[in-house]
Amino acid sequence: MPRFLIGLFAVVVAMSSTARADSIITFAGLIANGQQTIPSSYQPIFEGYPNDGGPAGITIDWGNAASTNSTVNNGVVDHSGDGVVMFDGDEPTLSVSFGAPVELPSFYFANFTSGNFNIDFKGYTNATDTTAVIDIPVSYSQNGPGLNGGYQWIEETGLAGQPITKLTISGDLNKQLDDISVAAVNGPTQIVREPDTLLLALAGMSALLLTRLRLIL
Repeated sequence: MPRFLIGLFAVVVAMSSTARADSIITFAGLIANGQQTIPSSYQPIFEGYPNDGGPAGITIDWGNAASTNSTVNNGVVDHSGDGVVMFDGDEPTLSVSFGAPVELPSFYFANFTSGNFNIDFKGYTNATDTTAVIDIPVSYSQNGPGLNGGYQWIEETGLAGQPITKLTISGDLNKQLDDISVAAVNGPTQIVREPDTLLLALAGMSALLLTRLRLIL
């Protein structure tokens, strides 16, 4: 095949963009857990649950994190609409450790009650590290729709692009998290081919040139 055709095909292939597939932990798979510590069997980004997580093949150690829902506590107002949230279980600090490096492009946090609060998110390169690779302290206020005035959900995107294997959440009690977006650092990826005009034109030119070459030969 002539070199110019090889180069043209290379351009077409290169213009097929790759995008990493994110999994969103909604905690919907914990609706039957009530209000207690999250069990080790809950693995939303290993194989995934309906409307919760995805098949990233990564395990999670939930440490002392707990879950609650609007069935056992009608004061709960979750972010994703399934009624379930992760909360601190009345502990000042909770941790979530991942079985492989991940990025957390975004997640949502709130407090069960109204008022002014402090919360601190720390990410660690290795689960055994004692020094965080990223530290995001946040002061925030709550005046939301909850029965106790809380649940004014706030999106946090400060950890995006930073690979970690452990996240700790410290601060005032009654802190809650929901809809944690997780991306595996080393995959999985999905190929996304967008039929933009230039890409289609290049493909058409390739087909036309190949046809003419066959006629000549």
